[in-house]
Amino acid sequence: MLINRYILLLILAFTLTACSCINPPCIRVGATRSQIQQAIGNPQTWFVQTRTHPHDLRIHAGFEKDVCCRIKYISVNQERISDHTISVILSLNSRGVAWIVQETPVNVGKVYYRSADGKYRAVLTDGKELFVFTEALFQKTYAEISKEEVNAKASTEALP
Repeated sequence: MLINRYILLLILAFTLTACSCINPPCIRVGATRSQIQQAIGNPQTWFVQTRTHPHDLRIHAGFEKDVCCRIKYISVNQERISDHTISVILSLNSRGVAWIVQETPVNVGKVYYRSADGKYRAVLTDGKELFVFTEALFQKTYAEISKEEVNAKASTEALP
């Protein structure tokens, strides 16, 4: 397991120079709405042709206070996204910071990633969808879900 982790970190380090393979480079978590608009137009959904994979990706981005906090990369042809493309996307979104694969899967068919600096997370679903988001968004969503669960439990306990 430790060897696999080191191999992954080495692969990610070598892909830092390949960040320019994804078009356009402004589509990343942390970019402002105006930066993305300047680069490609409508900042909600884009169709991007990649040079690192034989199929195309559709990209959906979400914003909070005009800063991109989440991006979903979806395989248009429902083909698996290559490991190389995943490495390049993750490196681009974390500005070159290495990513660590979570060792214990939470759900079958999903791979969970976390940037080494703890600022970003990602989920790969069935090898066809990669969702990258900030740690702050994860914590906010987790807190909201926990609060809803507590409220739901309190409601059911109050029933006769």
